[in-house]
Order: sequence, then structure tokens, then C-alpha cells
Amino acid sequence: MAVLRATRGLERGVVSELESTPLLIGRNPHKCDIVLEHFAVSREHARIELLDGIWYLQDLHSRNGVLVNGETLTPGPIGRTPLQLGDRIEIAAFELVYTDDSSLSDIEYVTDDTDTPEILTTIDCSEDSSRVVSMATEQGRLNALVGIIADLSRELKFNKVLEKVPSSLLRAFPNAQRGCVLLPDGNGEFLPTAICQPTGETDSIHVSRTILREITEQRQAVLSRNVADDSRFKTSSSVRELKLQSLIGAPLLNGNGGLLGVLQVEILEGDEQFTSEDLKLLIAIARHVAIVMENTRLHEQQLLAQRAEFETRFRAIVENSLQGIAIHRDFKPLFVNHAWAKLHGFTVEEVMQLENILVLIAPEEREEAQRQAALRMQGKQARTVYQAQHLRKDGSPVWLDKFTSVIDWDSQRVIYTAAIDTTKRKEAEAALQQAHDELEHRILERTKELEDAKSELERSNRDLEQFANSVSHDLQAPLRTVNSYCQLLKNRYEGQFDQDADEFLESIIAGSRRMKRLLDDLLQYSRVSTDTHPLQPTDFNNVLQEALHNLNIQIQETGAVVTSDPLPTVTADGTQLMQVMQNLIANAIKYRGPEPPVIHVHAVDDGDEWIFSVKDNGVGLDEKHFDRIFVIFQRLFAEHERPGTGVGLSICKRIVERHGGRIWVESEVGKGSTFFFSLPK
Repeated sequence: MAVLRATRGLERGVVSELESTPLLIGRNPHKCDIVLEHFAVSREHARIELLDGIWYLQDLHSRNGVLVNGETLTPGPIGRTPLQLGDRIEIAAFELVYTDDSSLSDIEYVTDDTDTPEILTTIDCSEDSSRVVSMATEQGRLNALVGIIADLSRELKFNKVLEKVPSSLLRAFPNAQRGCVLLPDGNGEFLPTAICQPTGETDSIHVSRTILREITEQRQAVLSRNVADDSRFKTSSSVRELKLQSLIGAPLLNGNGGLLGVLQVEILEGDEQFTSEDLKLLIAIARHVAIVMENTRLHEQQLLAQRAEFETRFRAIVENSLQGIAIHRDFKPLFVNHAWAKLHGFTVEEVMQLENILVLIAPEEREEAQRQAALRMQGKQARTVYQAQHLRKDGSPVWLDKFTSVIDWDSQRVIYTAAIDTTKRKEAEAALQQAHDELEHRILERTKELEDAKSELERSNRDLEQFANSVSHDLQAPLRTVNSYCQLLKNRYEGQFDQDADEFLESIIAGSRRMKRLLDDLLQYSRVSTDTHPLQPTDFNNVLQEALHNLNIQIQETGAVVTSDPLPTVTADGTQLMQVMQNLIANAIKYRGPEPPVIHVHAVDDGDEWIFSVKDNGVGLDEKHFDRIFVIFQRLFAEHERPGTGVGLSICKRIVERHGGRIWVESEVGKGSTFFFSLPK
């Protein structure tokens, strides 16, 4: 009976017997007789059906295509093709072979062949078989030989060659009904390994030990034209019931004369018999089959050697890798290295004894891990690099950075995973996040404290300004009264008292005047934040001219020279800027040296701001006083030396800061001073 045998993709062996009803191959488990596991679309891909005694294969418009012996079929009925024994059917990663169902367990040996059989023809197989066949008289046989050689030579796998040989024998000998290849087992016993016989044939395969011995020991081909007339077979009761008419056999010899196996072709019924020409053709086929078999074995041995060398290098690299590496199929571990086992607190042996490594994944991630694995095996898009939480042997969590892909391992698709322990990094990230959260909380608390303090400071400043304003106004009236009566006393009684009384009266008048100046300056200081105008484009040249106009008398009295470079237009409160320039120039005049004051005003573009400077040739000051002079009521000279209240520079500082700038000084004692202040653009 014809069957389909799986050779790739499914479990090796017979997957279906071909009967009279059509057979469907595909992904749909409800309709298909052979279900292919890894297709993404549930549908039927191919149909095999019996038409006029011949099995035909048809592509049902499979997206992956259907191939027979490497040739792609045209989809639909127009591409329907007949199957021959040994044909290979390929659909994506799956391969099936159309063959018969001869069972090797049905071998029946002829046990009573004690006499030498009648061997009608023997030929020494050591001669060059390619010269035996007459090309002039046996062109058809030669064409068959060439076709067989060409077909078999395309195969690089020994089993593929072995599967094709019996059907090739029947194509070379169309009058034969059965062909087989006998190979030695571990005990040196020759057994039928590959067989091709008529569909539905269930007779046991009979092997004559004597004929086998003649072929294998003498290295000779054997022809038995008529088995019924063979005296040897006549005495065999077990052979009398066979429908064996004629047979030929030939040894398979390698280049060194070593025996690889035996080819045997049989005519089971009918009047036809094998001839010596048939035997010569079989010898030629055997010689070339042996060459192909030897080549494929050498090729496979070389591949195995290369694979063994590769696996040795692979294992040396992988087993010593610092990365944890695991290979599994459906989470059944096929390989893990020491690093992988150590990541989970196991030994390699303990991991390999697990039914599956899914138990090493955190429970909440297992379902997603299975889904991703299924997508990968189906060739669909899945995560390649990701973080995952696994479990150690003691149940503690371990965080891994994983790289996952699909590879071939022992001729099957499996999942390869490389992993790095990132638990410490994860813990550090968690600690950093916690510290960040705590810092944010502290910042919020501190911000609230600062906002509360700011509100309190603003309230305090408002109260202070109101107090200063109130004090200034409230003290002005009694101060004026004191000053007025003192002036009256002086005007009426000056010279009528003794000299001490006149001096006392003069001191009272001078003190009241100084108090008035102090109150005026204090009032002006308190109004910096209240008596303001909107900030608007202001020509600084005009600001300077207004300040100089207000100081005109002092400039003329001291002979001061005030110069300036062209000055820019800035966004500011012009009135307050005039106060700044007036105070700075007035100080330059007040703290002059022995020479007449020389004052220069300059401005520099410093990117986002303007830097203004007022330079003089006055007495200068020590560096230790650079910050002190901007504090209210702080003075460097006594009243009788340099009169003043110590408020002017404090007013300048407050005005500049209100405009978003800063103020500072550079100076040396005896070499003058330069006051700088900045204004944003």
C-alpha cells in the first residue's frame, strides 16, 4: 500500500496510508488528514487523489507553494501532477515522501537452502561496468542508466539516495515488480532496507542466504532466470508459494572493493525473465549507486565532522560565556550553560532535569512568555530584546535583560535566549526613584516654606515701608518746629548769650538739618517699590542729562568734568534710573580727591544685558568695604569729614535689583572708583 512518510517537520515515519478517498494536507484540523503545525493561516494547502489508478498531487493555492522533487507545482487543477514512488513533497518546512509500506519485520529467510542454487550467470563486478553495456544495441537501457545516475547524483543525503534507488530500479527494469536494497545490520546480516513493490502487495520479502553469500563473499552478480526451474528453490517448501519468477542481484562495492550492500530486482509474475543484458545493466547501476552512496556517506561524515567541530567550538564559547544562555522547545530545556543556571541558583544538571523552564519565570509573566514564544515559532513578529522577571531556586526574584530568537537545533526550530542579570541595576533604579520621589517631596515642602517666608517677607517689607513713610511724615512736623524756633532764637538772641550758648544753638540747628536729610532719604528709600512707573523704552542719554541738570550747581562749584560715550535705549523706569545716576555722580563729586572730579559714563553690550559704568578719580575705597557700602545707613567717613546719610547707594541697589540687574564696585584707595550696574535687555 502506498503511504506518505514524514522526513522533515513532523515526527519521522508513516503519517498516512493512501486509500481510494482524497487526502488533504494543511493547517485546518477539522478538514485535513495531515495537519501541519506551524502555518500561520488555517487552511488546506494540498490534495492527493486517485485518478485512473494513479495518485495525483494538486496545490490548493498554498501561500508557501508545493514542491515535488524541488519543482514548484502550478496551483489549481492545471498543475496537478502524478506521483511516483520516491517523490519528495515539500510544503514550507515540511517534507513527505511518497513510498510503499513494506515492513522490514516481515523478512522471511529461506532456511532449507542447503544445496548450491542453480546460478545460471555470474559476472565479476570488478570490471568497468560502464564498458559492459553496448550503447549501439541497448540505447534505451543506457538512457535509463544515465537518468538514474543524474537523479541520484543530485542528492547529498544517504537516506535520500536509499529511498530513491528501489523506484529507480523499477524504472530501469519495467518488466520487474519489486526492487530492493539490502544493507548489513550491526551483526553483518543483510536486510532489505529500502523496497519498492506493487501497490497492495503484502507478501513477505524472502532472502536466500546462499544467494546472498554468493554475492557478498564472491563479490559476484547473480541471475536466476526462472526461479521455478531452479533445483534449489524446488526443494524449498517455504518458497513454493511465492509468485517469484525471476531475479537478479548485484553487490554494491566502494572504490576499495569494500561491500556496501546488495541490489536485488524481482519479477513476481508473468512469463518474462531477466537476461544477461539485464544483469549487465544492474551491475552498471550498482557500480554508480555505490559511488553515489559512498559520496553521500563521505559528505555526511564531513558534515558531521564539521558539525562536531562547530558544536565543540560553540559549546566552548557558550558554556564559558558570562551571559546566561538557554535553548528550549516549548520551554523544555535542551541546553543551558553554567551562567544561566547560576542566575537562577541551580546547577546545569538541576535545570536540565526540569520538565520546563517556564516555572523559572515570574507567575504574572508566564502567559505573555508563552504567547511570545508561540509568535516566534510561527514566524510572526515578537519581542526580541526586553526585560523580564525570573525566579531563583529559593523563590527570590531576579531581573534579566533578555535577547531571544529562533534557531535550528538538531534539525528542529527552537528558541535561543541570552540573558544578563540586571537585578542590581533594577534595585539601584528603584532606590534612585525612591530618592527622587523623596527629594521632590522635600522640594515641595521647602518651596512651600519659601513661599510662606516670601509672603511673610513681603508683608514685613510693606509694614516697614509704611512705617518708614509714616515715621518720615510724622517726624517732619516736630522737626520743622524745632528747627524754626532754634532759628528764631539765633536770629533774636545771637550774641546776647555767652559763646557756649551760641555754639549749642548752632549744633541744634545743624542736627535738625541733618535729621531732615536723613528722613528725606529714608522716605525716598521706602518709595522705591511704591512710587514706580511702568518699564518702557528709555533713552539713557536723556536720563544722564536730567541727572546732570539736577547736579549742575555742585558740578560748577567743584569744577567737575562729566563725560560719556553714546548710551543705549533700555526698558526701564526713567525716573528711577535718573536717581541712580544722580546718586552715583553725586558720590563721585562728594568723595573727590585733591584734583577736580573727572567722571566718565560708559555702556557695554554683554549679550543678554547692558553693563553701565561710572568711573571717577576720587579717593577710592578698600576692597573690604565693597559690600558694606550698599547696606543702608553704612558710611565710611564721619559727618564732619564727608556729610551724608548712608542711604544713597542702598537706593541705587534697590532700584537696580527692581529692574532685574545687579550693582557692584571696583576700586583702589587713592586711585578712584568705578561703579557698575547691569540692566537686562
